[in-house]
Amino acid sequence: MLLIEKRIDNKSIEEIIFELGFESDDLEDRYFYFNECLSIRGCWFSLRLDYFPNKTLCVATTFPDSSYHDVEMQITVLKSIKNRYGGKILDSKSEKQIIPKNGVPQLSEFEIAIKRTYLYFLDNIQRVEMLIEEVDEKTFDIEKRSRIQITNPSIIHHNTLVPF
Repeated sequence: MLLIEKRIDNKSIEEIIFELGFESDDLEDRYFYFNECLSIRGCWFSLRLDYFPNKTLCVATTFPDSSYHDVEMQITVLKSIKNRYGGKILDSKSEKQIIPKNGVPQLSEFEIAIKRTYLYFLDNIQRVEMLIEEVDEKTFDIEKRSRIQITNPSIIHHNTLVPF
């Protein structure tokens, strides 16, 4: 995170981050960067003007499974804003000043695609686990099947999940 000792308006920060390829998210003062070829999880950026009075806090974050490029963008966006407005890059946990370094190994585009696909698969498994619910066994009575049972949301819900 970058702490700037003065208040910077959103538009000034947006000039820098949009130039780097960030896009506005649905939430106010939150932005997302993702490169189709080089990113695994992407990089998030948020501007927090209410955290410290009369100061600007810029926060760039990535997930633990991010690519070298994602972490590099996290560092680049903070350094770019620091170069223009000054401030201190701080460790988000200890809040001590740091010189950020990228310790993530560089992967080939092929390896990135495999890792991204695998992580999406794990995310989908978690989504499926949240959707699974118990269904009354009587609903599955084949001998008494009717049109109403075929359109029963629980049956549709579970039959949709079975292929996964």
